[in-house]
Amino acid sequence: MGLMKEFKEFAVKGNALDMAVGIIIGAAFGKIVSSLVNDVIMPPIGKLLGNVDFSGLFINLGSTAYQTLAEAQKAGAPTLNYGSFIQTVLDFLIVAWAVFMMVKGINAMKNLHPPEWVKETVYGDDKYLFPSIPVQPVSAIVKVDYEVRGCPMSTPDYLHVFKSLALGRAPEIIDYAVCVECKQIENECVLDRGMFCLGPITQAGCTAPCPASGLGCWGCRGPAEELNFDEFLHIAFERGFERWELLERLHFFGGFEEWVDKCLPDGRAG
Repeated sequence: MGLMKEFKEFAVKGNALDMAVGIIIGAAFGKIVSSLVNDVIMPPIGKLLGNVDFSGLFINLGSTAYQTLAEAQKAGAPTLNYGSFIQTVLDFLIVAWAVFMMVKGINAMKNLHPPEWVKETVYGDDKYLFPSIPVQPVSAIVKVDYEVRGCPMSTPDYLHVFKSLALGRAPEIIDYAVCVECKQIENECVLDRGMFCLGPITQAGCTAPCPASGLGCWGCRGPAEELNFDEFLHIAFERGFERWELLERLHFFGGFEEWVDKCLPDGRAG
């Protein structure tokens, strides 16, 4: 029974589910990238190069001539399909760039130390040679009328904003927390199952896919319009969650920075 209990905890509480979600999302994203390359990027390039179909480019390694790749493959002839290889390379480059930008953005937002301290520690007396500004949202630079929340944003959210603006009306802003959505769809509370979750303070609109899958909310949609952070801290600490767990979630997407200090007993990160 001990072995089965350990397996159950592994399968439903931690890395296995996280990995499964990552694999599923990655597979879906791969299909989107392939469609982007094959259906959007390559046709205009082929048109500019004289109506070239990249998917049909090949070198015949046999002695019999074939007009198309399909004919050669049907005949079982050996071919070097460099057109498909070019498309696959583009797939990889787009995926790699997307992952790089995601990691770069999250790493920037997860910096737990004051910029001046970092510059002095790394560069010493030469810190004046490396001026920098703190990471800021777009709304800190220009006026933003409406934010489509989520990482990534959901299709219903995007369509709602697009349709509302097209019809000349203001999009409806959801002002309640993910917990409300969990109750609406009758999710079992993951906090009651001993898993950390930012659902009580995260803005709804995502239909709570993470709690529905048995995972705690990571707060990708940012803080709810009206939240009781002090009560959330009380609940978290009362249920035995550690301070580092709160800090990890609050820093992950960078939307809860103004509440981080409330998690720190002495006003310092770490």
